[in-house]
This record gives sequence, structure tokens and C-alpha cells, in this order.
Amino acid sequence: MNTNVIPKRPVAQTTGFKPFRQKYDIVLSSESSALSASSSSQKVLSIRNDRSKSIRVTSISLVYKTGLEDALIEIKRSGANGELVAGQTHMSVIGRDRSKDKTLDFPVDFLLGDTLEIELWIKTKSIAVAAGDVCMAVLGEYT
Repeated sequence: MNTNVIPKRPVAQTTGFKPFRQKYDIVLSSESSALSASSSSQKVLSIRNDRSKSIRVTSISLVYKTGLEDALIEIKRSGANGELVAGQTHMSVIGRDRSKDKTLDFPVDFLLGDTLEIELWIKTKSIAVAAGDVCMAVLGEYT
């Protein structure tokens, strides 16, 4: 009998990984229209809930072209439902440059009723916004 046998040890188990994004029931998105440099705050895109049922929006994903990080944005709900981001803030606070590494989406929690919209308003400084330079998506679950 061989006494130099090493006893069996359990094989290392993988710890797994956390997915970068969670699973969503619905993703609605839109691209921006063009806006000239040094313009006042204007609506450049809107995302409409046309799904015939309410959506609980849990995050907003905003991706923009390099150079637009200092543009000021507002994110509003249509009608008298108010602002999601109160006042103007730099685009880089909410979104991410599309040429950079991915970041987490901006967490929110609100109900987007049927036929209501989310609007993105931009005030530019020295750089113009071309059509498609900004893309916004709302991610959520059906209620």
C-alpha cells in the first residue's frame, strides 16, 4: 500500500460574477435632434410610453458624444408631472461618454403612465449637438 498518496481535496469553486446590468422587462430609447452651439435650453428628444400599460422606470441610461460633458441638461416628465432631475446639471453627472468605459445607469424610481413621455432638454455652450450625438434610454418593468 502506498502511503505517499495525497488525500483528495475539494476542487476550487468559481464564485461567479455580478452581471453589469440587471434584467429589465422594457427598454425604451431615442436619439437626439440637432442643436446649435450656445443655444438656450431646448427639448432634443422624448421617449413616449406607447405600450398601453404603466412602466416602473428604475434607471435611465444617457450616452453622449465626447465634448458634450459640459452641456447642461434637464430630464422632465411630460405635462405637469415635474422634473426628474431638478434644475440644470452637466451631462456628465447623469450620463457617460460613449468612447469611455461603461458605467452604471442613473438610478430612479417612478411610474411612467401610458401615453406619458420623458423629455431631455439641453442647453449647449461652445459645442453644437448633431443629430444622434446623445442617446437616452429608460429601463424598467411593467406594473
